[in-house]
Amino acid sequence: MFPVFSAKRGLALLLCAGLILSCFSGCNKSRTKLPEAPSEPGYLVESLPTEATEETTAPTETEATEPATTEATEPEPDGLKGVIAGDLVNIRTGPGTNYASHETLKDGDPVLILEVKADGGLPWGRIDRGWVCLNYVMLEDPDALLSYTAAAVGISIRNGIYIYDGPGTFYEKVGTLDKNVRLNIFGIFGNWARITDGWILVDHVYLDGTNGPEEAQMGTVTGNAVSIRSGPGMEYGIVSACNTGARVKILYQTTLYGYGWGCTESGWICMEYVLLDSDPAAAILGTWYGHTAQSVDEFDHIFSEWTFRIDGTYTRTKWHYNENTKELIKLQDGTTSGKFSFDGTKFVLDEGTASVEDGKLYLNEGFGTKTYRKTSLDDAIAQFLSEKYPPEPEAPEGGETPPEGGETPPEGGETPPEGGETTPEGGETPPEGGETPPEGGSEET
Repeated sequence: MFPVFSAKRGLALLLCAGLILSCFSGCNKSRTKLPEAPSEPGYLVESLPTEATEETTAPTETEATEPATTEATEPEPDGLKGVIAGDLVNIRTGPGTNYASHETLKDGDPVLILEVKADGGLPWGRIDRGWVCLNYVMLEDPDALLSYTAAAVGISIRNGIYIYDGPGTFYEKVGTLDKNVRLNIFGIFGNWARITDGWILVDHVYLDGTNGPEEAQMGTVTGNAVSIRSGPGMEYGIVSACNTGARVKILYQTTLYGYGWGCTESGWICMEYVLLDSDPAAAILGTWYGHTAQSVDEFDHIFSEWTFRIDGTYTRTKWHYNENTKELIKLQDGTTSGKFSFDGTKFVLDEGTASVEDGKLYLNEGFGTKTYRKTSLDDAIAQFLSEKYPPEPEAPEGGETPPEGGETPPEGGETPPEGGETTPEGGETPPEGGETPPEGGSEET
């Protein structure tokens, strides 16, 4: 038998349990029924669909904005990628140093070259903020620059030329080049030329048909059917030919295998067949010297130096010579020049006409014909003096030559002086005015 207070306590507990169950049942009527848990192990309650997961499975902002983001992204523009290779490289408003600089870039900054231009021999590239000099840009693909340039041919003009992997000294060196190597130039960009093995400075190569490092010279062809070739050497093809007297402009000269070659505006010619105007031997007739006139007295003289050149010009230089002092002075105003023409027999110039015979120049200056010799000025003076003062004749061998006016004895004896007596054959002849014996008189016997 339980005690009384125990029965009351049990009844109270039952009543409380009934109230709790009724409250729990009322609450379940308003809640969503949970699905049955799957039998697979590892099921997580967090994976059950809840109010939060329902919002997640619905279209989200990220999913809705992805198409909008894709439509707003523009494709990257075409261009040449590179990085700046220098400190404080200017960004200018145009392709040239005459344009203002409004910003700078530092070493290593990436750039995208959208356009390429050249100004004043410098290459320029347009980026999104302006123009930069491409001499300070290392490109990922330097050969892409070739689409902006024209091809050419040339020849290296010195030894030890460095070949770089790109158009700049900040690219890697990949080789060297010696003098007189024939080059195919695939493109020239700024002061850099692209050859088969890489890039070299344009200053180290001569480009056919352009002026070389020295001033161009005019010359005259001295042979017939002289070949103009595509390169400096006999192994190159013939592109044209020229004959004696043809004028050529020599832009650049070099020596290969012991022969000189010159580049003209149409190709290469062997310099053995070209006489340059600067060569002293380029005179068409040469230089002649001779006595022109007497100056102040019989001991002062004027000598002239005439030079006729193949280009149709002549010069005349006058010299003063004193035979007593042996002093030779070039006259300050004694040099004249002009042009001459050839009419088939003589040369016609401002100061008269001239012809050449037996190596002598005969010049008709209006005051008579002067003779000039193709010799030196000293020889011309010596020739003149020898003609003015001829030497005395030498005595013949075997005896002395009597002075002029002396007596010459006749063969076999002396000749009596004029007015002397002449003995007739067989006796004496009395002098004129002597006595004559009278007729009939006797003669002494």
